[in-house]
Amino acid sequence: MMNVVGLSEMDSIGDYFTWSNKQNVGTIYSRIDRVLGNVKWFQDHLDYHLKILPPSISDHALLCVEGYEEVVQNSWNRPIRGTPMHVLWQKLQRLKPELVQLGKSMTNTKHELVKARRDLELAQNATTHNRMDGNLIDTVKRCTDRVINWNEMEDSMLRQRAKVDWLRMGDENNAFFSFYHQVQASE
Repeated sequence: MMNVVGLSEMDSIGDYFTWSNKQNVGTIYSRIDRVLGNVKWFQDHLDYHLKILPPSISDHALLCVEGYEEVVQNSWNRPIRGTPMHVLWQKLQRLKPELVQLGKSMTNTKHELVKARRDLELAQNATTHNRMDGNLIDTVKRCTDRVINWNEMEDSMLRQRAKVDWLRMGDENNAFFSFYHQVQASE
C-alpha cells in the first residue's frame, strides 16, 4: 500500500522498536508506530528528524519529530500583549496555520488527479494536430502513466478509508449487539 500511494517511512534515531507487550514471558517487540510521508514532504522538511523516545509507562514509544518543536517554539515565543487568556488565545490562533502547514504531509490526491487528467487532455489535444510527433506521443504516455498512478492512489486511499469506516462501524455494531444480547439474557 505504501508503494502504491507513494509513502516512505521517515528515518529515525533511537530504539528501532516502538511497541512492547512488557511481559516477562512471551515478550514481544514490534515497530508498529511510524512517521510516513511522501517525497515532497521529505523534501520540504529536510531538517526534521524522527527521534524514538523511551515509552515511559506506556507500551508505545514516544515519537518526536524534531523540527516540529522548533515550529511550535518559534510561534509560541513571539510576544503578544494582553491578558493571559488573550495571549494564550492569540498564540494558539497564530500556531494553528503553521501546524496545518506542517501536517500537510500528503499531497492532495484529488487535486493531483484532476491536474494529471487535465495535462493528459492537453497532451492528447496537441497530438491531434501532429499525430506522428514522437515527443508528443511520449508526453501522452507520461501523462497517461501519471493519471493511472494517481487513480490507483485515490482508489487505494478510498478503500483504506472504507475499511477504517467499516471497522469503526463494526465495533459500534458489535457493542450494540453485545449489549442487546446481555439484556436478552438477563430478562
